Amino acid sequence: QTRIVIIPPAASMPAPFLTFDAGGRVLQRGSLLLEDSAATPDVRPDLRTVAVAPGADVLVRWLDLPVGGTAQVRAAARWALKDDLAGDPERTVVALGPVAGEGPRLVAAVGAGLLEAWIDYLAALGVTPVAVVPDCLILPAPADDALSAAVFGTDMGLRGAHFAATVQSDLVEAVAGGRPLIRMDDPET
Repeated sequence: QTRIVIIPPAASMPAPFLTFDAGGRVLQRGSLLLEDSAATPDVRPDLRTVAVAPGADVLVRWLDLPVGGTAQVRAAARWALKDDLAGDPERTVVALGPVAGEGPRLVAAVGAGLLEAWIDYLAALGVTPVAVVPDCLILPAPADDALSAAVFGTDMGLRGAHFAATVQSDLVEAVAGGRPLIRMDDPET
C-alpha cells in the first residue's frame, strides 16, 4: 500500500492524505492534523508514504550534466543552478532524476532548511516518508506540447515535456504560453 501525504503551506493546516493499493484502488482518504497526532509513527511494514511538497518552493529544471558519480553530478547541478537559487548553493539539497539516455536530466533543488522543516513537520504527524516530491512532478508529462495541470491549494502545478513548475493561478496562462492545458483535477480526465 502507498499513502500520499500532501504537505500544506502552513503547519496549522490539515495535511490531506490518500492511501491506495498496488492496483490504484483508493483505500482511505483523510487529513492529518498536528493536534490530532500523538507523534506515534505509523510503522505498518506494508505502508509506504510519499510526501508531496509545495512545488512553488522547489526549483525544477532539466539540465545537461556531465557523466560521473552522484556527488560530482550533484555538484555540477548546483553550479549550473547557482544564479537561479534564492539561497546559498551549499545549503541546497539537489535531487537528480534518472538517466534517460541522451539529453537533459531532471534536477530538483530546495533549501536544506526548508526540507528539514518538512521532514520535522511530517515526523510530528507520525509520518516517515520514503520520498518527498514537489507537487508539479507528480503530474504526468504529456507526450505532445500540452501541459498537465492541477490545483494545489491556491497554486497550479504544470508539467510538460522537460518542464515542471507550480505557479500562482493568475500566472498560468502566461507561463503556459498558449500551450493547451490538460486538467488532471477534472473528474472527466
